[in-house]
Amino acid sequence: NVTTIGANAFQGCAGLTTLDLSNVTTIGDSAFADCTVLTSVTIGRKIKFQGIKANSFEGATNKCTITMAKTVHDAEKLRLPEGWSADATVLYSDTIIHTELGDLKYSIAVGTSEATVLGLTDAAASATTIIVPETVTYNDTAYRVTTIEDYAFQNNTKITTVEMNSITIIKDYAFQNNIKITTVTMNSITTIKGRAFRDCTGLKTLDLPNVETIEYQVFDGCSALTTVIIGDKITKIGSDAFYRTNKDLTITMGITEAAAGTDFIASWFGPAKVMYSDSIIFKHEFEGAGLVITGAEFGVGVTELVIPETLEINGLPQPVLSIGERAFENNKQITTVTMNNIINIKGNAFDGCSKLTSVTMLSVEEIGAAAFTGCTGLTSVTISDKITGIAGNAFESATAECTINMGITEAELADKIGIFAGWNGLAKIVCATA
Repeated sequence: NVTTIGANAFQGCAGLTTLDLSNVTTIGDSAFADCTVLTSVTIGRKIKFQGIKANSFEGATNKCTITMAKTVHDAEKLRLPEGWSADATVLYSDTIIHTELGDLKYSIAVGTSEATVLGLTDAAASATTIIVPETVTYNDTAYRVTTIEDYAFQNNTKITTVEMNSITIIKDYAFQNNIKITTVTMNSITTIKGRAFRDCTGLKTLDLPNVETIEYQVFDGCSALTTVIIGDKITKIGSDAFYRTNKDLTITMGITEAAAGTDFIASWFGPAKVMYSDSIIFKHEFEGAGLVITGAEFGVGVTELVIPETLEINGLPQPVLSIGERAFENNKQITTVTMNNIINIKGNAFDGCSKLTSVTMLSVEEIGAAAFTGCTGLTSVTISDKITGIAGNAFESATAECTINMGITEAELADKIGIFAGWNGLAKIVCATA
């Protein structure tokens, strides 16, 4: 709480190395004169007009750094006497320092708590792995490393791996044409600016859980990319962000297609396949008079599976009539399934779908062996009045918490299905009235 330091107060304190004067308004004549081993002095924003005298720090050497919480312009208004800092180095709040620490060059804004990576040091020019530290220390002050500067590693042909878990902003062209990079870890990234990774032809996978903005052509020409995961914080993707990638690339989004809206440029994903959080992409084959579903890819937010009555193939609607063997086996996302047009559910189709609680089959005629084995979470099953056959172990894992609602009477059930004792596991069967 000290605000005023009188004349000669600490003069000749030969062991004094560090001063924090954050709340001081006035420093008197020779207050710290002859303190010749001072290395660090911090002066706050409260220092008054002419609040430091000409000889306040007389004897300070070039090993001392005085950090001022004011800009150069504001400090000039204080009308401090010439030479007040003796031989010490004065860093103002808008002073930018360029320094080398470890393998990297940095710029540090003294008045902030942040540092920016400028590139590799000459000694580390052949480095293949870059690990950006979360903090760096300069003059006993820790600075969080948050930014990669424009062009910082552009055209580097040595780097293969980059880890930068505290970086939030990567600026323009930062890693452009780094053809050897295969792995980049950047879990804290919020903003990636234009062409930052353009033509990084060895880059294979990306996980961007916190990214909010991906600007134009950021990953343009990253032709080896196969998997990109973008989290639910994304709000903007610029034009051609994934242009010149490849058709084998799947981009998994943490938001729905509706949420993307018009803020996403239509051409951003190039030839890649995009899976929004609510997307379902069905795999299928032709069988008889219609299609059989052989599997599907699910967006990360999908829990309800509705089998469509038709799929458009080459511009023509084709009826979906069957679920293939093991089509959704061991799926741990879906909780409900609705199949209004499906006639045949083949063996093990939903085997091991342990989160599945409700199944509705309004047209089903045949349910194959172990079709719902392992679906231990089932509570409600609805089977159509068209049913003609259910395999003996179709619902063998159903618990007493499950109710199977049949569209046929008890007599019809006994006639069509009753020979398979135990097909329902422990589930209760409710039949239609006669």
